[in-house]
Amino acid sequence: MLALRASDGADTTLLDFGFPQGSAPGEWIFTPDRPFAFAPGWAHVTPFVLDDATRFRPKPPYALDSPQYAADLNEIKALGADGITTPRARTAEQTETALFWLESSPLQWNRIARTLSASRRLDPWESARLFGLLNMALADGYVSSFDTKYHYRYWRPVSAIRAAGTDGNPAIREVSKIADSRGRTSAWDDERASQTTLGRPPHWTTSESADRSRADAYFALAEQASEQAGPARLVLVHSGSDPSGG
Repeated sequence: MLALRASDGADTTLLDFGFPQGSAPGEWIFTPDRPFAFAPGWAHVTPFVLDDATRFRPKPPYALDSPQYAADLNEIKALGADGITTPRARTAEQTETALFWLESSPLQWNRIARTLSASRRLDPWESARLFGLLNMALADGYVSSFDTKYHYRYWRPVSAIRAAGTDGNPAIREVSKIADSRGRTSAWDDERASQTTLGRPPHWTTSESADRSRADAYFALAEQASEQAGPARLVLVHSGSDPSGG
């Protein structure tokens, strides 16, 4: 395995301060306090299972002048408002859930897998299989996600909200100068959210590795967790929706 992965491209530059930014509305630019692009070469890392990083690339994001784009941006502005300058639509429970999922996906899903392994008393071979499948799925999820991100190079909500007057969409409500973005906005393009992409393979993996007599229960719990993970980024003003439901 080590020999096979020796030249997989994972040694790519992580913080690219010279990455070209866009200049037109809708194009990705550096986000506040993050003057770099994170791992733009990650899309070219050799996957473990995928035969092609572009295999699951979704269709392009909504056009800036479309009603779908306006609805999405107005929703994220309402959910992420500071509650002082702009009224806030999110509930305390939504905030709590979003902050729970703020942590790195691999850290969180591996912690969930450790809990599952211990609670089901998996033996060393079963645990090794669980973590192997989980982390291969996470790794390939990142490769696929970053292919999409750096293919479309779509601006993030924090940029879209601050430049709403330039998008040419009359359905966008007033420009918001202040948004309550909990945690720093990620230093990569918005399309598509890695949190959403990485939420699906783990729930399949952890469910498959559970005792078959309890598989339905574990599947339901893991699926519920994965369904929470993606929208959490929207509530935190980190990511928007995408046409494929990401």
